[in-house]
Amino acid sequence: MVIMLTEQDRNEISKNYPALNCSLQRRMIWGTLSFSCSYDSRTSEIIYDDSLDNYISDNYEIRIDFDQHDTFGFPKVFEDSGIIEEFAISNNIKLEDLHINKDNKNSCCLGIFPEYRWSGAVAFIKDKVIPFFYWQSYMRIYDKEPWKAYSHFNKGIVEAMCFPPKEVSKGYNRNKKCPCGSGLKYKKCCMGRDVILKAKLSAGEITTKT
Repeated sequence: MVIMLTEQDRNEISKNYPALNCSLQRRMIWGTLSFSCSYDSRTSEIIYDDSLDNYISDNYEIRIDFDQHDTFGFPKVFEDSGIIEEFAISNNIKLEDLHINKDNKNSCCLGIFPEYRWSGAVAFIKDKVIPFFYWQSYMRIYDKEPWKAYSHFNKGIVEAMCFPPKEVSKGYNRNKKCPCGSGLKYKKCCMGRDVILKAKLSAGEITTKT
């Protein structure tokens, strides 16, 4: 999967996130990401208003590099302001426990979302990047997670699957109700996602934190 920055991305970034820069030539978005949002634990969704008690307004210096890709093919995100690292050092927390990958430049682990479909840079920031940094701010402010994250490495991939890897794609599971609780049959719901995650495990591609 090759994701390209477009002129539309640049225009939408300028409109929605004016403190961020977007260069098609450098294939990069960088600058100050400012956000204001809450987390609705009932729906497990980020809410972009101040309607809940856990409303947070914060900002980070970030970089989204389209020449580098995470496990699922999306551009890598980096936090350049040092806020996360400073918090980790001050509280004797491992960076990987704050979802910072142990690669050569300490990229951010945004989560496990093999089913995500790219629909533009602004949508990616709203859907995946801001929730990551909201989680970081919540940890810094309240000293606890706003939601439970997956474990490190392959264990996290297994936790994200509806069925254990050895049971994925087996015929007797296809027509069962999906364990995610959607009410749909597994084959019409999370089976495709599980197949992708199982393939990543089999190929040994999960080499950083997930």
